[in-house]
Amino acid sequence: MEIVLQDPSIAWSKFSNFVWFSVLAIILSYTVIRIDAYRKMKKLKAKIVMLKCGFLPLLLLYAGYTEQLNRFYALAINDNGVLTLRYVFPKGKHIWIEDYRARVSRDGARCSLNIFSDGERLKSVMVVNTNICREAVQAVESS
Repeated sequence: MEIVLQDPSIAWSKFSNFVWFSVLAIILSYTVIRIDAYRKMKKLKAKIVMLKCGFLPLLLLYAGYTEQLNRFYALAINDNGVLTLRYVFPKGKHIWIEDYRARVSRDGARCSLNIFSDGERLKSVMVVNTNICREAVQAVESS
């Protein structure tokens, strides 16, 4: 039985927001650096500009990856009790887990499913429909 928590295209569209904010951060930080250098009559060095313009966008892209793409969007429980988690990125990535337990975590009106296995925590995408989270936890606990 497979339970799809959310369509992976939703996670990709949320990640694209992080990409656009990163592009905006590059443009704004370059503009500020350029104005500051002009005001102080300094010559711009490429290394300094790249370091200052690249920090915030890389931070935003990392946050977007960990919060949206490095999460599973569907789980399937096989007849022999093995849990299969399907990930958003890279496409086609899936993990099999034999020894596991599940828990729901809430963030306002949204929820996510946490699977614990061998000291590792695997998180699902955030879902608005909490009934799907409860159904997934019940399916995992009953297997």
